Amino acid sequence: MSFQLPKITLNKDQQQKIFLSFLLLCFVIYGYFEFLLKPLQVSVGRAKTESASLEKKIAEANVRLRGLGDLKTKAAAASGLIAQAQAFIPDGAPVAWYPPRVKGFFTRQGFPKDSVSVVNKGNDSSGDREFDKKFVISNWQMQIPNADFFTLAIALTGLENEEVMTEITSLTIAMRENPELVSCTFEVHSILKAQ
Repeated sequence: MSFQLPKITLNKDQQQKIFLSFLLLCFVIYGYFEFLLKPLQVSVGRAKTESASLEKKIAEANVRLRGLGDLKTKAAAASGLIAQAQAFIPDGAPVAWYPPRVKGFFTRQGFPKDSVSVVNKGNDSSGDREFDKKFVISNWQMQIPNADFFTLAIALTGLENEEVMTEITSLTIAMRENPELVSCTFEVHSILKAQ
């Protein structure tokens, strides 16, 4: 059993219509690929490039956020240190309480009462605005005219250890007529509350 296709005869007008339909189909296929698919592929490539750059920016932002978290942790620790520093420093004008405090310290170390003179030499700025709002670095000059060298050395070491907000910045020791005694002049920086 064989199947035969019917013979189709097309006139000239029908042949032109088929040819024009074929041309229209080719133009539609070309237009689809050239005007629809190609811009779509270009925009997909551009979107991939932009997303890659955005991923880099997101990674950088995440690093910054972690840094901010570290900064918040450091700020909390710094606040704790400031609270500790404020706990060490009494309220009131430093001229009123600092010299008696230092003189009392040296008296406890075995020096005669009123053998230590304490003079305020002014204040310095640290350069850190937040620090300067709450604290001031005060300069003091102290003099002990007659002291045993070893007792003096132990007392000066104890001064920096017990008075944690105090730092000896310069020290001058001179021999006296009596070889067992020395004269000592030293300068101290002390962190105090800003008034």
